Amino acid sequence: LHLVPYGVSIPQERAWWHPDRFRVVYSGHLVQEQKRFPLVLHTLIAACRRSDRIEGRVLGAGPLQEWAEHCLAEAGMAKRIRLLGPLSLKRAEAELLDAQALLLMSAYEGFGVVLIEAMAAGVVPLAAWQPGGVGGVGEVVQPGRSGLRLPAAVEPAAERLVGLACDPERWHGCSRAGRELVAQNYGMETFLDRWVAVPEAAVDPAIAQPHAAGGPGHG
Repeated sequence: LHLVPYGVSIPQERAWWHPDRFRVVYSGHLVQEQKRFPLVLHTLIAACRRSDRIEGRVLGAGPLQEWAEHCLAEAGMAKRIRLLGPLSLKRAEAELLDAQALLLMSAYEGFGVVLIEAMAAGVVPLAAWQPGGVGGVGEVVQPGRSGLRLPAAVEPAAERLVGLACDPERWHGCSRAGRELVAQNYGMETFLDRWVAVPEAAVDPAIAQPHAAGGPGHG
């Protein structure tokens, strides 16, 4: 059995700390099952109420689109938390590079490729995850180093988000560490090298190299 982690490209550009605002992105399907999108939106609203610096961008579409529009209008947050809908790959990459954090509150993830895409751009991930949880979030979001793990509850999650938005030193540290972690373990060159090694090892097991162990989302 060969476990090969997903590979992503490392962009030359990277996200940067903005002195006037802290932009948080959610990228995914607008559904309750798995993604817990209502928890995402309510956390963003609560964070915006706590800090004027925070704003949100929602990338994606789904059955909760109309509910989200109504929820934001009722909260008076339609201008600070924008629903951008499904975007082209190029536009999505641009939105990531213009953000400081990625918010993921999923109940489970196979691996969470969006996490390593964001981290490759220097965006700091904030993800709901508990020890023993299902999926690969625990592999890449190292608490306080490459990102933050959040409780699956609105107010405490919003409090941690605001804390990061007010701490540029911590943000810079997580941004650098996350980008380095992805470059070393999930970069496209590493991914291709590991795939090439699979048939080589089948022909001659003596040349097989040890591979990083992977989680449920690895191919």
